[in-house]
Order: sequence, then C-alpha cells, then structure tokens
Amino acid sequence: MMPEEIIQDIVYEALDKKDLSVFNVIFTSSFGENRKGEMSITFYLAEDLDFLLGPKILNYDRLFDREGIEVFRESNTVVLSGAALTKLSKILL
Repeated sequence: MMPEEIIQDIVYEALDKKDLSVFNVIFTSSFGENRKGEMSITFYLAEDLDFLLGPKILNYDRLFDREGIEVFRESNTVVLSGAALTKLSKILL
C-alpha cells in the first residue's frame, strides 16, 4: 500500500485539477486483517464542499446508503470511509 502522504498528495492534486479550493486532506489507515482507511477533506469554500457532494462526484443527495460519509458543514469538511472512499478514489484517480 502507498504511504499515507502520497495518497493525500494525489487526492489534493486531483481535486485541485477540478478547481476546488482544498484546505487540507488527511488520510489515515489501520493495518491488519481488516485494513481500513479514512479520509478527511476540508475546503476553503462551502461551494467546493457542495461540488464534491454533488451529482458530478459523490452524488450525496441521491445515495440510498450514506454510510461512510460524514459531512461537517460548519467547517466545510467531509470524512469518507469504506465504499464512499472507494467511490471517490475511482472517480478522481
């Protein structure tokens, strides 16, 4: 598996290419049998968070199962894990 810092940089650059103002990307993962990862993305602008959650990327409003997505609008942050994180990586990378 790639180091966490490289994954963070790749996601940051992919979002930047979509003209999204990313403040911070943090990826953490655990090791062992059930390897799990979690990514926190914070934007400067609420509009950029809305774009990520919108129909062109995550399509949050139309998701039947929102497990793995936590949205913190007051800080323009989304935390992704599980299937949601996999979906984002397939779309961006």
